[in-house]
Amino acid sequence: MLLGHDKLIKSFKRLADDNSLFHAYLFVGEKGIGKFSFARSLGNYLENGEFDLPPEDRVLSETLVIKKTGKENIGIDQVREIRHFLSEKPLKSRRRLVIIDEAETFSDRAGDAVLKITEEPPENGLIILVAGSPESVLRTIKSRTQSVYFKKVPRKETAEWLEKEKGIKKSRAEELAEKSFGKPGLALKMEKEKELYSFAESFIKNPAKRQAMIRGMLKEENADVPEFLEALLAVLRSAESAESFRALGAITETMTKIMDYTLNKRLQLEAMANNF
Repeated sequence: MLLGHDKLIKSFKRLADDNSLFHAYLFVGEKGIGKFSFARSLGNYLENGEFDLPPEDRVLSETLVIKKTGKENIGIDQVREIRHFLSEKPLKSRRRLVIIDEAETFSDRAGDAVLKITEEPPENGLIILVAGSPESVLRTIKSRTQSVYFKKVPRKETAEWLEKEKGIKKSRAEELAEKSFGKPGLALKMEKEKELYSFAESFIKNPAKRQAMIRGMLKEENADVPEFLEALLAVLRSAESAESFRALGAITETMTKIMDYTLNKRLQLEAMANNF
C-alpha cells in the first residue's frame, strides 16, 4: 500500500496515460516520507497498470534503481549503466524508468555525466532523482528537471496504516505516528529498529555517559553513524524545548561533517555531544 500523496498519484496516472510525462523529475521532501516508494510505484504502473509498490516476487524489467554503495558516492560506472539501460527500447511500457536515490551523492564525474543525459534525454526514457531538498542537488541538473515536493502524511493516516497494514497495536501505532512527524517510513523504521532508537533516547537522557557511549558505538564493526544521527533527530523532534532545538542544530551540523571522510568521526561526535 502506497500511503498518502493521493493528488500526486492522480496527477502522475493522468500524465502516464496521456504519455505526457516529462523526461526527468526531481522528487524532494524529508527522508521517510515516501518519495522512493512513489517512484517505484510509478514504475509498477507503467509496466503493470498498478500504482502501488510491486510485490516482492515481481521484477520490474523496465525500471533501474541506482543507489550509492556503502560509503561511496554514486559513481561514473553507475551512470554508464543508466546510459546503457535507457538506450534500449521498452518492451512492456512506453518508458524505461531510472530511479536515482540520494541524488545529492553524485561524484563530480557522475554529476557531469547525468547532466549530459538530462540535456539529451532518450525518447523513451524517464529519470527520477530522489533527494532531501532541491538545494542539495547540482543546480545544473535541477534546472533540467521538474521538481515535485512531497508533503508529510497526516498522523492519523500513518497510525491507521501501521495498525491495519503492519499489525502494530493501536497505542503503539499512534505513538510512532506522533514521533515520526508525518513520515511513515521513519515510523516503521522506529518499530523495526527499537534497539537503535532506545540507544538514542538513552544517549539524550544521560549527558554524563555520552562520551563513553560514543566510544563504545564506534568500536562496533558495523556501526552506522548516519543512522544513529537520524535516530537522534527523530527522538529530539518529539520534544518541544529550547534544549532540543539547540541539539537539533548541533546534530544537523554533525551530519554534514560526517559525510567528509577525512574528518575524525569520534571527535565530531564528541564535539556534538558537548553542544547540547
